[in-house]
Amino acid sequence: MSRTVILVEGESDRAALQAAAVTLRRPLSAEIAVMYGITNLLRHLEEHAADRIVVLYDAPEHHRVERALAHSSAQPSALFACERDLEEELIRAAGADRVLDVIEAEGDLPAWRALRGQPFHREYPVEEVLHRFMGSIGGRKLRYASALVAILRPDELPRPLVEVIQAASESR
Repeated sequence: MSRTVILVEGESDRAALQAAAVTLRRPLSAEIAVMYGITNLLRHLEEHAADRIVVLYDAPEHHRVERALAHSSAQPSALFACERDLEEELIRAAGADRVLDVIEAEGDLPAWRALRGQPFHREYPVEEVLHRFMGSIGGRKLRYASALVAILRPDELPRPLVEVIQAASESR
Protein backbone atom coordinates (compact mmCIF):
# COMPACT_ATOMS: atom_id res chain seq x y z
CA MET A 1 0.00 0.00 0.00
CA SER A 2 1.33 3.45 -0.86
CA ARG A 3 1.79 6.17 1.68
CA THR A 4 -0.51 9.17 1.94
CA VAL A 5 0.87 12.64 1.36
CA ILE A 6 -1.04 15.81 2.17
CA LEU A 7 -0.02 18.75 -0.01
CA VAL A 8 -0.50 22.16 1.61
CA GLU A 9 0.36 25.65 0.42
CA GLY A 10 2.37 26.87 3.41
CA GLU A 11 3.94 26.12 6.76
CA SER A 12 0.95 27.57 8.62
CA ASP A 13 -1.32 25.03 6.89
CA ARG A 14 0.92 22.21 8.11
CA ALA A 15 0.92 23.60 11.67
CA ALA A 16 -2.86 23.93 11.66
CA LEU A 17 -3.34 20.37 10.38
CA GLN A 18 -1.00 18.97 13.00
CA ALA A 19 -2.79 20.90 15.75
CA ALA A 20 -6.22 19.84 14.42
CA ALA A 21 -5.16 16.18 14.48
CA VAL A 22 -4.27 16.61 18.16
CA THR A 23 -7.61 18.32 18.85
CA LEU A 24 -9.46 15.50 17.09
CA ARG A 25 -7.26 12.87 18.80
CA ARG A 26 -6.59 11.33 15.40
CA PRO A 27 -2.92 10.58 14.85
CA LEU A 28 -1.86 11.88 11.47
CA SER A 29 0.36 9.26 9.89
CA ALA A 30 0.37 10.97 6.49
CA GLU A 31 3.34 13.05 5.43
CA ILE A 32 2.49 16.75 5.11
CA ALA A 33 4.41 18.30 2.24
CA VAL A 34 4.58 22.09 2.11
CA MET A 35 4.49 23.33 -1.48
CA TYR A 36 5.40 26.96 -0.65
CA GLY A 37 2.60 28.21 -2.88
CA ILE A 38 -0.04 26.62 -5.06
CA THR A 39 2.00 27.43 -8.16
CA ASN A 40 4.20 24.48 -7.17
CA LEU A 41 1.32 21.98 -7.18
CA LEU A 42 2.19 20.36 -10.51
CA ARG A 43 5.76 19.65 -9.41
CA HIS A 44 4.54 18.14 -6.14
CA LEU A 45 1.89 16.03 -7.84
CA GLU A 46 4.56 14.56 -10.12
CA GLU A 47 7.00 14.11 -7.23
CA HIS A 48 4.38 12.16 -5.25
CA ALA A 49 2.80 10.31 -8.19
CA ALA A 50 3.30 6.93 -6.50
CA ASP A 51 1.60 8.14 -3.33
CA ARG A 52 -2.01 8.68 -2.34
CA ILE A 53 -2.36 12.47 -2.49
CA VAL A 54 -4.71 14.76 -0.57
CA VAL A 55 -4.58 18.50 -1.30
CA LEU A 56 -5.57 21.46 0.89
CA TYR A 57 -5.69 24.79 -0.93
CA ASP A 58 -7.38 28.19 -0.96
CA ALA A 59 -10.54 28.37 -3.11
CA PRO A 60 -9.46 31.57 -4.91
CA GLU A 61 -6.59 29.50 -6.34
CA HIS A 62 -8.91 26.89 -7.86
CA HIS A 63 -7.97 27.90 -11.42
CA ARG A 64 -4.33 27.10 -10.65
CA VAL A 65 -5.33 23.74 -9.18
CA GLU A 66 -7.36 22.90 -12.29
CA ARG A 67 -4.45 23.87 -14.53
CA ALA A 68 -2.02 21.69 -12.57
CA LEU A 69 -4.42 18.75 -12.62
CA ALA A 70 -4.89 19.09 -16.38
CA HIS A 71 -1.12 18.77 -16.90
CA SER A 72 -0.36 16.09 -14.33
CA SER A 73 -0.38 12.35 -14.73
CA ALA A 74 -0.86 12.08 -10.95
CA GLN A 75 -4.31 12.84 -9.65
CA PRO A 76 -5.13 13.46 -5.99
CA SER A 77 -7.59 11.19 -4.26
CA ALA A 78 -9.15 14.24 -2.59
CA LEU A 79 -9.11 18.04 -2.85
CA PHE A 80 -10.26 20.36 -0.07
CA ALA A 81 -10.55 24.12 -0.36
CA CYS A 82 -10.59 26.78 2.31
CA GLU A 83 -13.20 29.38 1.39
CA ARG A 84 -10.78 32.32 1.22
CA ASP A 85 -7.78 30.89 3.03
CA LEU A 86 -7.01 29.02 6.21
CA GLU A 87 -6.62 32.17 8.29
CA GLU A 88 -10.13 33.31 7.39
CA GLU A 89 -11.47 29.84 8.24
CA LEU A 90 -9.80 29.96 11.67
CA ILE A 91 -10.98 33.51 12.41
CA ARG A 92 -14.55 32.57 11.50
CA ALA A 93 -14.40 29.36 13.57
CA ALA A 94 -13.01 31.05 16.67
CA GLY A 95 -14.84 34.36 16.42
CA ALA A 96 -13.25 37.77 16.73
CA ASP A 97 -13.34 37.91 20.54
CA ARG A 98 -11.46 34.65 21.00
CA VAL A 99 -8.95 35.57 18.29
CA LEU A 100 -8.30 38.82 20.16
CA ASP A 101 -7.79 36.80 23.37
CA VAL A 102 -5.12 34.76 21.56
CA ILE A 103 -3.50 37.95 20.21
CA GLU A 104 -3.37 39.28 23.76
CA ALA A 105 -1.92 36.00 25.09
CA GLU A 106 0.74 36.13 22.37
CA GLY A 107 1.71 39.65 23.44
CA ASP A 108 0.62 41.25 20.16
CA LEU A 109 -2.22 43.41 21.47
CA PRO A 110 -0.23 46.68 21.02
CA ALA A 111 0.48 45.78 17.38
CA TRP A 112 -3.20 44.86 16.87
CA ARG A 113 -4.34 48.17 18.36
CA ALA A 114 -1.88 50.08 16.16
CA LEU A 115 -3.20 48.37 13.04
CA ARG A 116 -6.85 48.75 14.05
CA GLY A 117 -6.25 52.41 14.86
CA GLN A 118 -5.03 53.27 11.37
CA PRO A 119 -7.66 55.33 9.52
CA PHE A 120 -7.88 52.84 6.66
CA HIS A 121 -8.70 49.93 9.00
CA ARG A 122 -11.19 51.71 11.25
CA GLU A 123 -14.03 51.31 8.76
CA TYR A 124 -13.55 47.61 8.08
CA PRO A 125 -15.19 44.77 10.03
CA VAL A 126 -12.96 43.45 12.80
CA GLU A 127 -12.72 40.04 11.07
CA GLU A 128 -11.25 41.66 7.95
CA VAL A 129 -8.67 43.55 9.98
CA LEU A 130 -7.81 40.37 11.92
CA HIS A 131 -7.22 38.65 8.59
CA ARG A 132 -4.92 41.49 7.53
CA PHE A 133 -3.17 41.33 10.91
CA MET A 134 -2.41 37.62 10.51
CA GLY A 135 -0.59 38.24 7.23
CA SER A 136 1.04 41.57 8.01
CA ILE A 137 4.34 40.31 9.43
CA GLY A 138 6.37 37.33 8.25
CA GLY A 139 5.89 34.31 10.47
CA ARG A 140 2.68 35.54 12.07
CA LYS A 141 0.45 33.12 10.12
CA LEU A 142 2.63 30.25 11.25
CA ARG A 143 2.70 31.42 14.86
CA TYR A 144 -1.07 31.83 15.06
CA ALA A 145 -2.17 28.74 13.09
CA SER A 146 -1.69 26.24 15.89
CA ALA A 147 -2.59 28.78 18.60
CA LEU A 148 -5.99 29.38 17.01
CA VAL A 149 -6.65 25.69 16.40
CA ALA A 150 -5.74 24.99 20.04
CA ILE A 151 -8.64 27.12 21.33
CA LEU A 152 -11.21 25.31 19.20
CA ARG A 153 -13.28 22.32 20.26
CA PRO A 154 -13.36 19.43 17.78
CA ASP A 155 -16.84 20.47 16.59
CA GLU A 156 -15.57 24.02 15.93
CA LEU A 157 -12.65 23.09 13.69
CA PRO A 158 -12.90 24.41 10.13
CA ARG A 159 -14.48 21.83 7.82
CA PRO A 160 -11.52 21.68 5.39
CA LEU A 161 -9.08 20.72 8.18
CA VAL A 162 -11.37 17.99 9.48
CA GLU A 163 -12.03 16.63 5.99
CA VAL A 164 -8.33 16.53 5.09
CA ILE A 165 -7.57 14.57 8.26
CA GLN A 166 -10.45 12.18 7.58
CA ALA A 167 -9.41 11.69 3.95
CA ALA A 168 -5.79 11.10 4.92
CA SER A 169 -6.88 8.47 7.43
CA GLU A 170 -8.95 6.48 4.92
CA SER A 171 -7.37 3.55 3.19
CA ARG A 172 -6.91 3.69 -0.56
